[in-house]
Amino acid sequence: MKKKGLLITLTLAMVIQLIIASPVMAGKSPEVIAKSNGFPSGMHFNLNIHGHDLSLDDPCTHEAGGNSVFIDEYGTSIIEYQTNKKSSLTELTVTDPCASADGKVSVSLPMKVVVFNEDTQLDETIAVDGFYVYGRILGKPQNGKDDPQDRSNIIFSPNMVTDAYNLDEEMVALGLITWNATYYAGEEAFYRFEDPDAKGKGNSKAREMTHLFEFTGWVVDASLDTNRSLDDGIPDGIIDIWDVPLGDYDANALTPDNRDFDNDGNLDTDDVAAWLATQGDLATQYIDEWIFNIADVVTTEGEVVNDGTKLFQIRFYPYFD
Repeated sequence: MKKKGLLITLTLAMVIQLIIASPVMAGKSPEVIAKSNGFPSGMHFNLNIHGHDLSLDDPCTHEAGGNSVFIDEYGTSIIEYQTNKKSSLTELTVTDPCASADGKVSVSLPMKVVVFNEDTQLDETIAVDGFYVYGRILGKPQNGKDDPQDRSNIIFSPNMVTDAYNLDEEMVALGLITWNATYYAGEEAFYRFEDPDAKGKGNSKAREMTHLFEFTGWVVDASLDTNRSLDDGIPDGIIDIWDVPLGDYDANALTPDNRDFDNDGNLDTDDVAAWLATQGDLATQYIDEWIFNIADVVTTEGEVVNDGTKLFQIRFYPYFD
């Protein structure tokens, strides 16, 4: 769901919301999913995340271009995702496979896919509206230990936008991401065995993690960033209560102008949201939107904390409105 508008210069994550997504998947019923490996059936792209001793892999000896990345087996790494709606890319492609240099790996996700058209009997390239995302731990269990309480685990944090811009005749930068920590989707923890007393070496079942790739907030034209830095008079790169224009919002000539846009007696983010909602094409609100739909080109980063996981597989299932 989104409010249509022109996306121009500033990306803003503004609404605090715990998102629990459970979209209906075509091709496999929930009952079948529960009885199989947990992954839905259907077209998808694989991303294989390998836990690795990075000290043994510096400089990186793995080549870009595949679908495997190598992160710290014990510690924190960053997965960077990039998309470009105008690109001809139709496959998931790893652009930086190793986290050994800067703790970060990079993946390009396609915004188009090739499908077979039954009517024409030809392949056809179509735009993707988003992906359902599922993941599970594979590889050796239990950190190599016998104690089930020490089972391998990996924790994914929500993806946050670090850069976004539209492609027109020239590339127009969107500016800074502001109001950090106001968007919250909740971490997603995966364990080698969800049941700590489980025995054997069977694979864990996949679970959905789409909500880590959804965006709730505003994309705002930089012209609305009117508050200036006291040091240099440059816009501060933040849309907050100080950007709401002074006005007679209580319709009382006896009181001074203020920024209480919703006239509830409090100066807070509700005033900012109410004001942005009146700005037409200068402000676009998104709710539970596939995060890469907010601009032509989007880059996100998500933190991954690994504790002994040798292999984690993510599958991206495209969907179309």
